[in-house]
Amino acid sequence: MEEQGNTIILDEKRADELAREFVESGGKVEDIITKAEIDVMGTIEALEPIPADDDRPAFAYELGWQVELLSGEQGYIIGRAEYAEAADGYLIRYKSADGCLVESWWTEFAILEARPPKE
Repeated sequence: MEEQGNTIILDEKRADELAREFVESGGKVEDIITKAEIDVMGTIEALEPIPADDDRPAFAYELGWQVELLSGEQGYIIGRAEYAEAADGYLIRYKSADGCLVESWWTEFAILEARPPKE
């Protein structure tokens, strides 16, 4: 067993034993963090959730709006994604320059112009 800050590193056999005991006592498998996950995250503290930003503005564009992309292609917003640490994303359905129907994610910054659908 090895300690690194608040993290205890166990050999694989002992980790398996503890995981089995944890699950048998009613714990959930998804609550167990493996060394590989710790290595990827850096530290256990990286698991802390990012607080909600109530001051964040709503999406810039609405579903169904027609858009023109930086590439010059035009299409419609069919989906949206909000991220804590990145620009909002929009799923755009459009006809590509080679004539194929495409559905692709674009960031807000890749949209040159957007307008509501004509009624």
